[in-house]
Amino acid sequence: MLIGRIRLAGLAALVASSVVLAPATTQADYTYVSTATPATATFGGTTITLTGVTSVTTMNGTSIINGLNVAFQTSTVPPATDTGVFSFTNNIVITNTAGSVTLTPRDVLTLFRSDTGGEVSTVTMADGVLSATLGAFRYTILGLQYSGPTINNSGAGVGNISYILQEAAVPEPASLASLAVGLVTLGGFAVRRRRTASV
Repeated sequence: MLIGRIRLAGLAALVASSVVLAPATTQADYTYVSTATPATATFGGTTITLTGVTSVTTMNGTSIINGLNVAFQTSTVPPATDTGVFSFTNNIVITNTAGSVTLTPRDVLTLFRSDTGGEVSTVTMADGVLSATLGAFRYTILGLQYSGPTINNSGAGVGNISYILQEAAVPEPASLASLAVGLVTLGGFAVRRRRTASV
């Protein structure tokens, strides 16, 4: 009975150490650079220009990053209607101490024209490469936020597209293997103990 308790304590310690060995940190400094392809589109008298962003400070964890700056230039005065659908790919190169990886969300900007309010637009994220692993971390784009340019008549306006970027630690293979061995061993011990108790 005492030996069984010692074995159980040893197995529990093995499982606990496996959990402790898994990386607890979910943060590492990273920077990014974004570039839109294509970068411009024209609908009637309105030209849309997308400008890439280079991060000037390091970030970590889950952040809202400025993915692209959006500029409208229009000579069209309401009630004329400039409308169109602009599909583009945003190439976001993320860099940390392990190197670089590229995420490529494909977005769609839809341009409307209000009779009294000028430019109206929306942006949605269609698909693309939204997740990739770099070193000990996985980067995932969880969503998009859009602050569109405002033009009440003719002229210029600026806005931006932002992304929710999650950085999560990837467990090391050795830690996962230790945890698996610990759980299998503990499960085997429980089955054997049940059989012994039923005899």
